Amino acid sequence: MRVVNTYFMRKHRHQHQLALVVKRGRKYTTCIFLEYPLHVERVVNSEADKFTELQQYINKDRQVKKVIKVLQRMALLSYKKKSAMPKNLKAVLWQ
Repeated sequence: MRVVNTYFMRKHRHQHQLALVVKRGRKYTTCIFLEYPLHVERVVNSEADKFTELQQYINKDRQVKKVIKVLQRMALLSYKKKSAMPKNLKAVLWQ
């Protein structure tokens, strides 16, 4: 997992955001964007290659764990209960 800064066309507008890249597949990269409500989105690999990795998060597992804790808090604020969250979000945040 790594934390990236994204700038790409999403839902017909350009956005600067932070995202947690979870898994890179053959065609798509799975990302969790830090916005309310949290959701997992698949991005085409050619777009994901343009994401820039944040310098303070490079090779620091401790920092990534902090981001996951923040995402867990955001998810609980959004969905109120763990059972109300989407399965793909629950699988990533609580491994």
